[in-house]
Amino acid sequence: MTQAEAELGLCQDVVSVRDVWERLYALGVRERAVTGGGNFAALRFAAVKFLPSGAFEFAHNLPDASGAVLAVIVPMLDIDGRTHDLVALDLETMRAARWRRSLSILGMHRLYGPRIEPLAVYQTPLEWLRAGRDGIVIADFPAATKLLCGGEPLAVDDAAFGRELHAKLRLGPPRILVREQRRVA
Repeated sequence: MTQAEAELGLCQDVVSVRDVWERLYALGVRERAVTGGGNFAALRFAAVKFLPSGAFEFAHNLPDASGAVLAVIVPMLDIDGRTHDLVALDLETMRAARWRRSLSILGMHRLYGPRIEPLAVYQTPLEWLRAGRDGIVIADFPAATKLLCGGEPLAVDDAAFGRELHAKLRLGPPRILVREQRRVA
């Protein structure tokens, strides 16, 4: 069991609390995305504190949990389909953050699997959940760039996002260093 799977097990199941389930439904998230199935674990929720670093921490792990909010906890699966990290999504502000920031792509297990259509890329975790967790969300563009070169073609729903994605995923030339040259006497 991964650390993320253990922490996810401490969170409350979304379908067990009517208010959270109804809020997700009102936002367009349907049952398949909530309850999981197949490779997916069910969505959970917990009190979390969003940190200035762009990560989050569970309130129960903090000595001072002031400023904590209830958030939906979304499992981040690695290429092998194991829960390796978690995303917290505040349904009031739509703020999202990764727990350990160890994976760069939400839906990473979709990258190299067989598919007929291009890989869908969504701008936000909420859009991804609305799509039934099909496709991916890029959480860390620099880290995801090399991974996505093997996962093409990519598909987006919005031309402006497509241009933004194209600009953010460009690979620059490698760093080149000049070794000190020594003359043989």
